[in-house]
Amino acid sequence: MRKFIYFLGVFLLSGAGLVGIAMASPSATAGGVNVVIRANPEVIGIGKATLYLYVTTSQGKPLIGAHVTAFTRMPGMNMGEHENNASEMPGHTGIYSVPAAFAMEGTYSTKVTVASSAVKPVSLELPIATGETVGGMTEDKTDQLSAQPATVSGTRIWFIGAVIVGLVVLVLAVRSAKRMDKRKLFSAVISIVLLVAAIGAANYAVTHFRRQGAMTPLEAQGMQMEMPAPEGTAPVESVEVRESIQASGITLTGTVEGLNEQDISARVQGAILSIIPYVGDKVTPGELLVKLDTSVSAPQTDAQAAGVRMATQGVNVATREYEQTMASIKEAHAEVGMKQGAVEGAQAGRTSAAEERNAAVADLAAAKTMRQDADAGLEAARADNMYWRSEIARERSLYARGAITQEELQREESQARAADARQKQAESRTMQVAAQIRSAEANVKKSDASVEAAKARLKEAQSELDSHFAHVVSSQAIADSAKQKILQARAGEEQAKAMLMQATHQQAFSEIRALTAGVVTRRIASPGTTVGAGQPILQISDVSSLRIKAYPAEQDLRLIHTGTPVKIQFGSGETINTRISSAGGQVDPVSRTGAVEVIIPNPDRKIRPGESVKVSISLTDARPGVWVPSRAIQTRTSPSSDSRTDIRVATVWILSGSPDNVTAHQVEVTTGETNGELTAIKGGLHSGDRVIVSGEDYLHEGERVQERQAAR
Repeated sequence: MRKFIYFLGVFLLSGAGLVGIAMASPSATAGGVNVVIRANPEVIGIGKATLYLYVTTSQGKPLIGAHVTAFTRMPGMNMGEHENNASEMPGHTGIYSVPAAFAMEGTYSTKVTVASSAVKPVSLELPIATGETVGGMTEDKTDQLSAQPATVSGTRIWFIGAVIVGLVVLVLAVRSAKRMDKRKLFSAVISIVLLVAAIGAANYAVTHFRRQGAMTPLEAQGMQMEMPAPEGTAPVESVEVRESIQASGITLTGTVEGLNEQDISARVQGAILSIIPYVGDKVTPGELLVKLDTSVSAPQTDAQAAGVRMATQGVNVATREYEQTMASIKEAHAEVGMKQGAVEGAQAGRTSAAEERNAAVADLAAAKTMRQDADAGLEAARADNMYWRSEIARERSLYARGAITQEELQREESQARAADARQKQAESRTMQVAAQIRSAEANVKKSDASVEAAKARLKEAQSELDSHFAHVVSSQAIADSAKQKILQARAGEEQAKAMLMQATHQQAFSEIRALTAGVVTRRIASPGTTVGAGQPILQISDVSSLRIKAYPAEQDLRLIHTGTPVKIQFGSGETINTRISSAGGQVDPVSRTGAVEVIIPNPDRKIRPGESVKVSISLTDARPGVWVPSRAIQTRTSPSSDSRTDIRVATVWILSGSPDNVTAHQVEVTTGETNGELTAIKGGLHSGDRVIVSGEDYLHEGERVQERQAAR
């Protein structure tokens, strides 16, 4: 409890010190004249105030009948203030009243000039600040200032009271201690002395070392940069209200686009060597626009050309093979003719069979010798035939998996057929040898007549003839295979030529030319950039006609259709009256807007794509009424009758009075339709009223202003 009382006393003394800093009243003495300032209201705030100047001599005698002027302004900031004459208040000697205006929070300086027959003319500077309590008084109690110029103000009384209460609380805290601790008491006294010294030093530093006109930290924190002009100096622009015929509508911001826009894209991959036109340049059909570096694709063209040469060589090889096969077929046919002659000879030799008995014995011996060779050849032919049969099965499996070509398979099948033919030939040879042996044995045994021997030879000759016929058939199969190879080689040649043509065309795509006339509106890529096929490089727009796009809200879109009147205003101030070209497109589900388009001619190409324009669309037919500029209408919140919700009230400022004394007044109005620039007024204004359209931001009701007519 004792500690609580102790700290309470320290707190009261500290508060008293702070109050003491702020309680000083503005006063000054110079040339034997003393001036004290009081004000109404007591606390200086933003706006107008009345200053009361109590003027006395250095002996404290009120100065009567003096000419006193006052000039209150913020140092370093000229906001239109002027010097005012102070008037002496009747019945109150030495008290003069003068108006003052405080446009913003901060520190001000009041320059008071006093001229009287009793003293020499003198000027005094008195600092005064917004938020400062300078001592209040009202006009019906001005005697408080004249009767008690040195009376302690209410703030000073509170200061003295706080000091007394703080000292009493400290004494009670010390006396309440059971055991007196001199060290603690000494520490408390030292603390209080240091605190009071710090407060006094701060007050002295703020008062004497602050730059003239500068604000204190508390003043700077509370400063508001709202700077209403002094009474009668605020400039405003006005227009006279009069009835006119207008159509309601909406005003949107539109974007200019080319009627037809084309992206110029690369058709092959390559680095951009150069882009000929710049943005804004005109281009014609066939004009060179871009050059690409296709050195990467050039080797592909060479490779395709080599493929064409290889395919042509393959055709030549297949043709020669076919020709050789056809020659072999002719030779086989000749052999068949020879074998047919042999058959005829065998028939003729039937009559001479007997004469060949001795030759048959020799033939028997020779035939036995030949039989071993024939058997060995037959076994070899059979083994070879079995090998090729298994090989053909394996090759067909590889062909089915795509491991070999059809040409290779056919070549292997041809070899297999040849092996089969060799086996048959070996078998025929074996049979021939056997026939010779039988013939020889028959001759040796003297068993068969010459007719039988001739039949045997005839049979042998016929067998050879059949063998040669088989050779002719196999040669024809080889010829058919060679012919098929020719067709395949020619197909490969055609394919290679097509690929070469494609590569050649790709090389030609290194130069990109314009397809249509227009103006370059964008350079999407830059020289040195590597682009791929289909990547855009330039954008060309047809600007002989332009498309203007705007996006009205969905509720307005319902009233807009093709042919709706519209006014286009460009940044240069030029306007075009035309009609909507297309409307009623899809409404965006996010922005809840839809697109409308206006197509306008642009023969001289002064208008460029990308410009922003103002699009004013008429929504209703023109009708008479009182219309005012939309910028003159303000809205404010007003409580409703049930006090539970607020309503929005539209207001305008109007002017009244003579040209020398124009005052501003705020009135409520009822608004109607609007076309963006003008709004219809259904109530609250009359034709001939002067409405403020600019400069009304800081106006107060009834304030005098300077009027200037605004351009409509």
